[in-house]
Amino acid sequence: MRDGSVLRKVVSERHGAQRKRVGWTEDDLRREFEIIRATVFAAQRLLAKLLDGAEQASLCGYRLAALEQSRKVAGTS
Repeated sequence: MRDGSVLRKVVSERHGAQRKRVGWTEDDLRREFEIIRATVFAAQRLLAKLLDGAEQASLCGYRLAALEQSRKVAGTS
């Protein structure tokens, strides 16, 4: 974990230094991170919706299998 933290810090510091070299302001850099956050949160919401759909389909399959199993046990296949 410590190596990851050091790596993340180094990459982030170099990213900031590069933005300064190409003429960005601190506000520009903050705006970039606002955009990144918004993109990540949008992807997170999409993934949550996909997981919700997968959960519902899985529950449906489970219930259908349970119904089929109960019919077989009752001898009404």
